[in-house]
Amino acid sequence: MLREATMLRWYEHGWVPGLLQTEAYVRAVYACNDRISTEEAERRVVRRLEQQRVLDGENLSLLVATLDESVLRRPIGGPKVMREQVLHLANLAAEHPRVRLHVVPSSAGAYAGLDGPFIIARVTGGEEVVYLDNQLLGQVVARETDIAEVRDVWEAILGEALAPQQSIDKLMEVAETWI
Repeated sequence: MLREATMLRWYEHGWVPGLLQTEAYVRAVYACNDRISTEEAERRVVRRLEQQRVLDGENLSLLVATLDESVLRRPIGGPKVMREQVLHLANLAAEHPRVRLHVVPSSAGAYAGLDGPFIIARVTGGEEVVYLDNQLLGQVVARETDIAEVRDVWEAILGEALAPQQSIDKLMEVAETWI
């Protein structure tokens, strides 16, 4: 789905989206999963880093990622890893022409996005699909009524999120807490 996407709208409330993760963060994510072998974790790290090439490919015109602030404050891999990760996000948001980032501040309280992460992908031809992820498997949703419902949730989340420059400012503020 990532390779065919022309636009991605990605919401996360638990992790940094995979396309935006630093190598150290990716390693920390997989290191916490004691159900997979070291070799499998390494394969997943390599695969994740290869997937990130989509950001500079020709198909993807825009990635709009919206993160819950708790993602930035959850100590994945320790302070050094988190500082590097949050600064990486700020850099991508400020400088990458195809990445727009929004942060939902913790002051938002309860909001629609807390029900779970998702990706709305627009593929060549303009068709949209939704990807839902869980512990067992990922699910691609193509039924228009379901997609419309997820689009409504996306709009509600954006209504709670900071504007792009405010989000960059929030990222820089959080990065300073990881010293």
